[in-house]
Amino acid sequence: MEPGRAVGFKVFSLTAAGRRRLAGGVRLPESPQHRLWRVCRATAEANAPRFRAELEDALRDGLALLAPGACAHSDVWAALETRLQRACARVAAAVYCASEWREPSDEQRDEPNKARTRHVSDIPGPESAALHALGRTIRRIRRHRNLSETALAHAAGIGPDRLAAIEAGQLDPCFDGLIALADALGVPSAELVGDIEVDAGDAR
Repeated sequence: MEPGRAVGFKVFSLTAAGRRRLAGGVRLPESPQHRLWRVCRATAEANAPRFRAELEDALRDGLALLAPGACAHSDVWAALETRLQRACARVAAAVYCASEWREPSDEQRDEPNKARTRHVSDIPGPESAALHALGRTIRRIRRHRNLSETALAHAAGIGPDRLAAIEAGQLDPCFDGLIALADALGVPSAELVGDIEVDAGDAR
């Protein structure tokens, strides 16, 4: 840039070198929302075969319990229910992240103060209002289940400090963390990352 004056005001304009550089194309850093989408998509694709295999095993075990002559205890059925719910939630989350979550556009800036409804595919980076809404959802369900932060963090296999940052909307849990939290809370992952309404009042 080089200084100059126009109509009595100090202005800055591109130098010849700057114009040549722009003409050659400028690669901007990846936006937070695109990074989150890319990481979750890659993680989902890598884990999808394992999640499907776990679901197949659970279904196979369930069919065995229905075989003629089988008489399983109710505790066995209850355990299978939990196992199937977890397996289905993981497959659903992987399918969504790998094939249904639309790629965010870097050309559209995030506007957390604008009142509108967002889907999980619009969740941007750590400081976003959407992640604050996600954190509030996790905190609400945790309190409803009378779980302390320490207890939930232990059940999800994450550190208490990380959970506190997630609930505060300062850290995105990423795919594995989201699945672990949903499992620990006993809810489908979709309940944590369904439609998130971001309103101007909460964003301020």
